[in-house]
Amino acid sequence: MKNKELPLLISGTGESLNDIQHLTGFRAVSRVVLLKLENGEQHLVVPQAEYGRALKNARSSFVWTPEMLSVSSKNRNDIRKWISAMLAEKKIRQVHVMADFPHAYAMAIIKCGVSLDVISHSIVSSRSLKNPNEIRRISDSQQAAVIAMRSAISLIQRSKIDSDNTLKLGNHHLTAEYLRKFIARILVDHDCDGAGSIVACGQQTEAPHEQGYGVLKAYEPILMDIFPRHMTHGYWGDITRTVVKGRPSLELRRMYNAVRAAHDAAISTIKAGIQAKSVHKAVISEFKARGYETEMRDGLLTGVISCTGHGVGLSLHEDPIVGSDPVKLSCGNVLAIEPGLCYPGIGAVRIEDLVEVTSDGCKYIVPCERKFEL
Repeated sequence: MKNKELPLLISGTGESLNDIQHLTGFRAVSRVVLLKLENGEQHLVVPQAEYGRALKNARSSFVWTPEMLSVSSKNRNDIRKWISAMLAEKKIRQVHVMADFPHAYAMAIIKCGVSLDVISHSIVSSRSLKNPNEIRRISDSQQAAVIAMRSAISLIQRSKIDSDNTLKLGNHHLTAEYLRKFIARILVDHDCDGAGSIVACGQQTEAPHEQGYGVLKAYEPILMDIFPRHMTHGYWGDITRTVVKGRPSLELRRMYNAVRAAHDAAISTIKAGIQAKSVHKAVISEFKARGYETEMRDGLLTGVISCTGHGVGLSLHEDPIVGSDPVKLSCGNVLAIEPGLCYPGIGAVRIEDLVEVTSDGCKYIVPCERKFEL
C-alpha cells in the first residue's frame, strides 16, 4: 500500500545529511533538521554559526535557527528540542521518517504527541537520478581519480624487479603504503579526499575491502581501487584497475581477459529502461562462456563474489544496485560498473569505471585506458 502524503522529517548523520544536501543544496557539517511539507515547502533548522551559509546555499528553503524557534539557551545544542519546536511551529501532528531515524529523536517527538509513520523505502528516490550539475560534480571527483590512477600505474611501470621479485624505486622498495600516500597527495591537489584507497597485492586482493600493506611484488596482481570524495561539494568518484609488473601467469592473463570482456558486456548492455539484473546477467554469462563458474570451494565463495555495480553520487554506494534485483535503469543514473573474479591462491582481478545511463546506452563519466601487463 502506498503511504499517504505526510510531512517528511529528516535528521541524523550519514545518509540523512546526504538526503538534506540533495533536497536543499546545503552541505551540512553537523546535525541539522529538515521538514518538508506536503506542498513541497521546506524548512531547514541549522546552528546559529551556519545560518549565513545556509541562507546562501539552501535553495527554496526557509532557514531557521534554534533561537528563531524560541529554543531556550540551555537546550540550544539539543537536536530533539529543535525538532519539537519546528513541528510545533508548523502545527504538525504526524510525519514520515525513515527506518534509520535516530531512536532518541523519535521518542522525544512521540512524547510531544506527534506520531511517526516509519517507511522503509527511499524517501529521496530522486537521488539516483543525477541532473547535469550533479554529473559535473561527479566528473570532478572522477577526473581526480583517473589522474591518480594513471600516475600510480606509471609509478609501478617505472619500478624495477629485484632479485626476490619485490618492486623497487631507486634504492627503496615500493610498498602499498607509499603508493597509497602518493595517490592521496594527487587527490588532495585536485580538491579531493582519498582516504581509504586500496592498494593490495597478491593474495591480499582476495579480500574485497583489504586496504593492502607491505612491499609490492612482480608477477602478482596489484589491485588499486581509488574512490575520492570532493572536499567542496561532497560528490564521489570510483575507479579500479588491476595490473601486473612483469609477465603474468597464464591463469592471471585468462582471468584479466575474462574480466575485461565481462566489463565490455556490461557496458554494451546498459541503457535506460532495462533492468539492472540484465547487466549482471550479461556479466555472469560472459564469465561462464569463458569457463569461470561461481561456486563454494573449501567453504569460500569463488568466482564472482560481489554484484556487478552500484550507483554513485553523494554516497559512494547508493541506488541503483546492479545485481540480481529487478531494478529498472533510468537516464541520469550514474553507475560504477566493477565486474571481477576472485580465486584463492591466485588473487582477484577487477576493473571499474563510472558511466552515465542514457536513452540508448551509456557513456563514461571520465574515460581511462585499461592496462594490465606493465
